[in-house]
Amino acid sequence: MDTKFSTRSLSKIQSRAAIKRTWERFRSPRRLVLSILGVVLGMIWAGQAVLAILFRESADPAKLALWIPVSFTMYAIWNVLKVVFRKPIQPFEWTPAEEELLVGAPIESTELIRFRFSKILKAALVKSAIFSLVMIPDLAILPLGFLGMLLALLIIDLLRMLCAVVVWGLNRKELWALRIVIGGMVALVFSLLFSMVYSQISAAGGIAGHTIVDIFRFFFDSAMALWQTTIGKSITAPLGLIADVVLANQFNTRVIMSLLGGGFIAWGLRETLFVADKVFARRRNRLERANLPLARKLSQQESRVDTTIGSRKKPWRIGGLGPLGWRQMIGARNYRGQVVFALLIPMIVCCMPAVTGSKGLMLVMTVTGGLAFYSFLLLPAAMPFDMRRDLNRITVLKSLPISPIKIVLGQLVAPVILTSLFQITTLLVTMWISPFDSIYLVIALGILLPFNLFIFGWENLLMLWYPYRLNQEGIKILFRTILAFTAKGVMFTIAAAAVLSWAFASKWLGQNLFPQSPGMGMSILFTAGGCLMMLVTSAVIIKFLAVSFERFDPTCDLAGLD
Repeated sequence: MDTKFSTRSLSKIQSRAAIKRTWERFRSPRRLVLSILGVVLGMIWAGQAVLAILFRESADPAKLALWIPVSFTMYAIWNVLKVVFRKPIQPFEWTPAEEELLVGAPIESTELIRFRFSKILKAALVKSAIFSLVMIPDLAILPLGFLGMLLALLIIDLLRMLCAVVVWGLNRKELWALRIVIGGMVALVFSLLFSMVYSQISAAGGIAGHTIVDIFRFFFDSAMALWQTTIGKSITAPLGLIADVVLANQFNTRVIMSLLGGGFIAWGLRETLFVADKVFARRRNRLERANLPLARKLSQQESRVDTTIGSRKKPWRIGGLGPLGWRQMIGARNYRGQVVFALLIPMIVCCMPAVTGSKGLMLVMTVTGGLAFYSFLLLPAAMPFDMRRDLNRITVLKSLPISPIKIVLGQLVAPVILTSLFQITTLLVTMWISPFDSIYLVIALGILLPFNLFIFGWENLLMLWYPYRLNQEGIKILFRTILAFTAKGVMFTIAAAAVLSWAFASKWLGQNLFPQSPGMGMSILFTAGGCLMMLVTSAVIIKFLAVSFERFDPTCDLAGLD
């Protein structure tokens, strides 16, 4: 059997099916409005890119020579940390269709890796092309910029795949030992950074009088100083070769050597990946065989416990909404490390204005704006405990004897509650650091809490209109991410303008309707109007979500999904 021909044929068939499926979606009457919106957003993004290219000055080559290898290295480190602290269920992501066609077929593991890497390569080609176009003012030789970016992305993806294979083959003790070592190194680096930032702030006369921008500047300067040390330069050296290619002014011997060096690193990682896959696959099989008696024992214990399930405390039913929300909360608990990491750092960042001396209404507005911005643009990707996680089980959800509105509300319970707790905790910590009037807290929560329902309702609605898998890779997900962020940016700007307009209207109404206490009148009107506006918007989104869920046809809407 020619396995190379089989995987290549499947890759071509999937590419053709994806193109045909995308075209059919553009022609679908149900999605015509969203398709037109996607085209408009694409034009907006392209226009922004063109303006960025034509009307900006070229960057300093010396700064680029430092920034490019540092950025590549930080991206590679982030991928390694994500794999180490979130052990993959299997080393490579497969769709259900791919598992049926490939994983169980008599195909060599090296061919499976090549098939997976071919899909990553397609996305890398598009990313490199976009990078080259955006960096036209900064690149002396455009093809070299494209080749350098492509090499960097391939090296980082190969490194990520290699780490996933190694971590997948480790036992529990070895994995925890690795996490402790890497976590200790990260903690050491951050302790050095904070000590350097503290020294700069002390030398500048203390934290009082400094804005959050100043704090970030101190942090940035300290981080760049660490990268300039001998250890930092050694870490960035492999990807520093790529920077030489990207920023080359002429095609000379140094560029050729850098290309050969980068190609050799990519080839070495590729060959190491093939060997590691075989070694750690055999090791994983031995671990599973060794754990088989324990798994049987635990299975027997679970069977005995299940006979007494009637004595367990059950979640409130609430017409079927309760068990759905409880199930998603259990899923969030299993990923508590990821959730804490996704919430802790933005909490610290949002609380920074209280440390830098901001007071009263300005402090609340800054913190609330930061929370709304992060919750809308970035947090949904780290909080997928809703329908996005159940795309492959959506047929089961549709078969439940529960109304669509209760199903969608039950699926949104976990992310909405967790996000609301995050926002409340951040505001309370801010209030503890720099006390302010409690009425400001009520106003902020009155707008933020209904806003959370809109955030995750919109994310799930977009998923039902254009389904995608979590952790999906490829060209489509790249363009989807670009369009989604562009849409979110436009929507956030419109929402901010609406809130600001209502604030001025509330001030005018408060002065005319409550002449004795215009401040209190403005607060009441602004809170009531803002909360009502968000509740109405969220209700509309939830209604659209319920209708879309009811009309969702898995046999058609999931056909050809990568």
